[in-house]
Amino acid sequence: YHLLCSAEVDWFLESLIKAEITNLHIVIMSRVIFGENTSELALKGYCNLIGKQHFELTKAEIIEYYKDCGVQLKQSEAGELLAYTEGWISALYLCLLNYLQQGRIEKPVSLQQLLDKVVYQQCSDNAKELLLLLCIFDSFSLAQAEFLWTKGNAETLLRELLHKNAFISYDPMNQTYQLHN
Repeated sequence: YHLLCSAEVDWFLESLIKAEITNLHIVIMSRVIFGENTSELALKGYCNLIGKQHFELTKAEIIEYYKDCGVQLKQSEAGELLAYTEGWISALYLCLLNYLQQGRIEKPVSLQQLLDKVVYQQCSDNAKELLLLLCIFDSFSLAQAEFLWTKGNAETLLRELLHKNAFISYDPMNQTYQLHN
């Protein structure tokens, strides 16, 4: 929603909300608060705001998440992870991958270095080269990847990257790949 930035759409959504239409639920995802009257709408019970704190895992949730992944954490380790990742699931996932590779919790200098170590360095040299070719695109098709990658195995490399959950996702509706930010 934050990419739209339209006063007309804000007015339309606010009008829909105030109409109190039975069983109508609207979910707006945005990096910014929608409209000028969001706080008023929330106070009147017309909308619920979900802030970043709702997406941050607590120490107990981190322990449970790692347990679900087969890793028993000590309270102190969970505390270190919480302090380092601020409870963000993506960072916790990278730390989990690192733990599974190293057998211990360790705090890297930065998340970028952790991402490089546990994901990028695990990719084949060809997959790394393909990522470098495609990183200029917001999204790309298999045909575009095959055109740029002259070694003939672009589809295999893309499947490898998808299988490892590394750097790209696939949108079957549009038949395009997207690089993770």
